[in-house]
Amino acid sequence: MKNPLAGCMHDQAYQALKGYSKNGDNYCNQLLSILQQRTSLEITYGKGLEKLANKLAKMLTKIKVNYIHRTSLCVSEELKSESDLHRKLGKAIQTEAINPMNRILQDYDKKKKIVDNTVEKAAEAVTSNWRQQLKAKKKLKELTKDHEALFRDTESSYPLASPKSKKKFLRNLEKSAIKLAKEDEDYYKKNLTACETRVKWEQTLENGHQSILDLEKDRLLLLCNTLHRYSQLLSHFEQSLIACHEKVHSVVAEAETDKDVQMLVNEMSVTAAETKLELLLTDYYEEDMMSLIEKERRQTSIKAKITRVQTDLEKALQDKTGLERMLQAYKETPQFSDAKNINDTIAQLNEATLKAALLQANHFKLGSALAEIEKKPKPSHLCNDCISKWKEKDCLHSSVTIICPITMKSVKQNLKMKNTGVSGISSNSLPETGSSANSTTSLQPENSESRTCRAVYDYHAEREDELCLSKGDVIVIHHKDKSGWWYGSRKGKQGNFPATYVEEVTLSTDRSNDEPSL
Repeated sequence: MKNPLAGCMHDQAYQALKGYSKNGDNYCNQLLSILQQRTSLEITYGKGLEKLANKLAKMLTKIKVNYIHRTSLCVSEELKSESDLHRKLGKAIQTEAINPMNRILQDYDKKKKIVDNTVEKAAEAVTSNWRQQLKAKKKLKELTKDHEALFRDTESSYPLASPKSKKKFLRNLEKSAIKLAKEDEDYYKKNLTACETRVKWEQTLENGHQSILDLEKDRLLLLCNTLHRYSQLLSHFEQSLIACHEKVHSVVAEAETDKDVQMLVNEMSVTAAETKLELLLTDYYEEDMMSLIEKERRQTSIKAKITRVQTDLEKALQDKTGLERMLQAYKETPQFSDAKNINDTIAQLNEATLKAALLQANHFKLGSALAEIEKKPKPSHLCNDCISKWKEKDCLHSSVTIICPITMKSVKQNLKMKNTGVSGISSNSLPETGSSANSTTSLQPENSESRTCRAVYDYHAEREDELCLSKGDVIVIHHKDKSGWWYGSRKGKQGNFPATYVEEVTLSTDRSNDEPSL
């Protein structure tokens, strides 16, 4: 059957508008879904920020109050405030954007369904009338053919028929004519009804088109208002967030880190002047008088160990003396030193002092064992009272307790120098080298004129505080020591070098190129 609705401009316009409306429905549903996800994310993010804020606040309860503590506490409060802002933003989007839009769109859907149902009923009436006309036409055509056949039969048989048969023919012909007239009238009315149903359908399409068009206009306004409200919520959220951040910025800007550093140094600095160190002493089998070793072999072995300790002790004392003199040189000539060299030298001096004390204790212990073997009076030494012995798992152990000075003062001075940006080395940052002052070997005062020397032999440094020399190198002399070791600088590096490997030259002040002259 041919579609009676095809080609209608009203129907085409209505269907096009329905397609546009369907796309609008999809867009609105996706927008609502996105806003709903944004709401969930904001609330979830706010909960996460609250957890971080509580975690940071809990950590701060274990930290002493200072500028950094107050700044971190402000950060914790900012996290809580931002958490509240994100939660409020999520709830505001839900209540002020999603819910109203969702409610209005549901009303629009109901109205569109009513319009669609009305249009569908009108279209169904047109289609139904079309089918009824075709059915009535077919039926009328068949009745007409039957009536004509009956009429011809009656006309041919009537003259020869009996009166009774004639009455019967006439009665059948009359019935057929009445039925044919009735069907013809019905077919005619249905044909006229088609105009009414068609006009009614087109009018319904026009009204439905206008109704849906009005709904789409309202929906566009709704979308515009929803997005405008969403923008207002974001703007208010941004302003509140900026206010939180500005508060953090102001607190951070007011934080005085230098005072926290000074407080840390003051609280964590060591107040005691001395500290005790316990070191294990060497315990040899030969020292055990109960061991099965001949007296002569025991005596020879212990003497060899004493000789080794004595040699190392003398070297350690020499190193200690040299380091003390180097510190004294730094103190007298701060322009040729820096904080790193001073700290390295102090560490080396502490190591040398501790090593010398340990060797002295070992020397005394071995000397006491040798005196016992030789049946001589035991030597006396200050470390006698510092040596302790104990037994552990059938083994005798010996240790010595050494009292060492604490040099935290130099560390404080270095921190102060870094904070204040002062260049050079202050003489107060150096520890007192009293042992070197009382030593027979002293430093020679530097002459008023600059003196240099030239290396005549190659020398390879054996220690970190020594200079490597190559033949022909020019060294600036800072100090001369009677021990045969001088202190100077070469190519920016400072250290000790043997005086027997160089020859002294004098710089001529008249030469602009600073070449040394003999």
